[in-house]
Amino acid sequence: LFPYCKGVTSRGGILMHSKTFLITGGNFTNKGAQSMLIITVSEIRKRFPDSDVWVLPVDDYKLYDQKNLKFKVMRNHQDLFLTKPGILNKLYLIAKNAARFVLRKDYVFSDLLKYQKVITNTDCIIDISGFCLSSQFSIEYNMMLINTIGEGIKYNIPVLVMPQSFGPFEYDTKKEEMIKFIGDSLQYPYAVFAREREGYEYVKRICPSSNLILSSDLVLQNKGVNLKDVFKEVPRISEIEIVGEKRVALIPNSMNKTQGRQNEILLLYRLIVNELLKRKKEVYILYHSSTDKKYCEEIIEGINDSHLHFTDQDFNCYEYDQIVKNFDYIIASRYHSIVHAYRNKVPCLILGWATKYKELASLFNQDDLVIDTRKNMLDKDLILKLDDLDCNYLEYQKALSRKLPDIQKDNCFNILNDLFEVRG
Repeated sequence: LFPYCKGVTSRGGILMHSKTFLITGGNFTNKGAQSMLIITVSEIRKRFPDSDVWVLPVDDYKLYDQKNLKFKVMRNHQDLFLTKPGILNKLYLIAKNAARFVLRKDYVFSDLLKYQKVITNTDCIIDISGFCLSSQFSIEYNMMLINTIGEGIKYNIPVLVMPQSFGPFEYDTKKEEMIKFIGDSLQYPYAVFAREREGYEYVKRICPSSNLILSSDLVLQNKGVNLKDVFKEVPRISEIEIVGEKRVALIPNSMNKTQGRQNEILLLYRLIVNELLKRKKEVYILYHSSTDKKYCEEIIEGINDSHLHFTDQDFNCYEYDQIVKNFDYIIASRYHSIVHAYRNKVPCLILGWATKYKELASLFNQDDLVIDTRKNMLDKDLILKLDDLDCNYLEYQKALSRKLPDIQKDNCFNILNDLFEVRG
């Protein structure tokens, strides 16, 4: 009856399980990843309050204030176990890690022993990478998710790949080998959630498995988080003073300058700032990832205006969720900055470099407000779309309010109920 269940008790009509979950692919550096991680911990706690939750982050585990967290974070040693296909790659990785151990360079053997203890007692691996399997990234980056699935196979642990983007799979080197490797690996998880229709079709072509599910973003589906499920002491939520009546925010993404044309994208952001100031807006520049801070400073360099506001403050995801409510609309390039805005019925003019932006906006019939930064003639397109949003943002707000309840009827974490056959 309960194929993965051990130590089952009952409380209040909900089956309680003493379980161990391992979350991979998350981080606290990027606010979108931070939001996915917090929601994942919360959704686990709703269903399995007494479970142990471990996180294997892609950023530095030392960045986490573990004294105040209700989950445990450990150093990421996934790359010791699986790597790119081929025996030579595996031998190279073993030798590299052996050298790191001998030289004591960023390597503590006790961390590996801790990982071994956790993984051998894990009941479910939940991956929240967001966007990992694609030829737009290095093969090493692709292997992060493949390694996670490999650990599930090795230890016979069910794996859930939560909503994320996929593809394309047009690798410059070892294309056929990588596609077969990815296709074979994706057959193992209990469920693979594709966040976009395009990604769903990419995966379906190389992995025609019944475990593939089309789903909207897990942050967008979420109706709220009890931070007491995540923190021992809930952090104080910082606020900034938002002045004026015509308030607009710009949230850039430094990835746009690498995926698009660097100088042109920088000038486009500067054009946005100057155009908004010309329209007598109170313009707020926010960064949604710490890696974007310097880029924000480059954008506003030399623009002196009392209506331009840049706060040198690294907000967390739930602080941003409160701040974004104050704006008439935003111009954004970070995926989850848009998701949080939509959750709060704030329309967006989107500057994006991937299909995920277009498909996200199309959920609300607002894909006309998306600019693909990989294309030409961006400035002319920008002014037309800005005119539209500036004149009709109240109507766009109403459209978000109408559509959001339908999207939030779904919750991808209900797959946990199916996996463990939990009632409630």
